[in-house]
Amino acid sequence: MTTKTSTKTAAKTAKKKTTKKKAAKAKTAKAKVKVQKASQEVKEAAEEVTEAAEKRFEGIVAQIRENLSEAREALAESGHVMDDRRREIAMQLIKNMQENADETFDSLEHVVNADSFGETLRISRDALRSGIERNVRQVKDIAEVAASSTKDSVEPVAEYFANLRDKASSRTNA
Repeated sequence: MTTKTSTKTAAKTAKKKTTKKKAAKAKTAKAKVKVQKASQEVKEAAEEVTEAAEKRFEGIVAQIRENLSEAREALAESGHVMDDRRREIAMQLIKNMQENADETFDSLEHVVNADSFGETLRISRDALRSGIERNVRQVKDIAEVAASSTKDSVEPVAEYFANLRDKASSRTNA
């Protein structure tokens, strides 16, 4: 009976080992499936995060491009204003030179036609005073145009920065 018992015991032990091996293989297979499932979930989550990051990055790049385009437009407008005002100042300077030349030749004509040295001195003194007053007025006029030009040419750029600030604060508040 010992042989039978030992055979039965050996058979039971072998059966237990086989059952344990099958159970271990089943656990391993289940674990592999869980790992594969978890790996797939991680991949999908990573893809979602990557897609969201790419969309956000594209949005940021689009916003930067839009802002740069607006800045370019503001600077171009500012340049046009400066160019127009530069022409205005140049034309005013030409008019001033013409006026000064006309007044100078007119005074010279009076000096040449003067009857006395005293009259020549009076005409020269009056012409000098008139020339200084005229030059002060002309410089003042040009300075006003230049100041206005500066203000007008900076205005488009200032508006751009104000709009940019408003956009940034609205994004911050949103």
